Amino acid sequence: MIKLKKRIFRIAILCVFIIISFVGNVFAGPAGILVADEVNFRSSPSTSESESYVIGLLYKDDIVQILTHIDPFSVNGFYRVSVERCNNSSLIGREGWVAKQYLYIPRPE
Repeated sequence: MIKLKKRIFRIAILCVFIIISFVGNVFAGPAGILVADEVNFRSSPSTSESESYVIGLLYKDDIVQILTHIDPFSVNGFYRVSVERCNNSSLIGREGWVAKQYLYIPRPE
């Protein structure tokens, strides 16, 4: 009986982790507005060319949605984002990483 309870508990924990990993991608954080003239939109949270490549360029006043379920939303100084509005229409809806110093995130009033 105890072994069965332990097994059920392990399965329940595994299910919770699986659900969190999928749901975390659904819940978006706040919107961000690019404040630099030109920003690299990267494949991963790094500026190292061996670890990350530039997907495209984002420009001042482009809007991104912060995508993460952890706080404080950043990894290695980058935000994982989805492009919401930008001059380069091929990037709209794409997911990638932007250095957080180039984003302004309005706070709710």
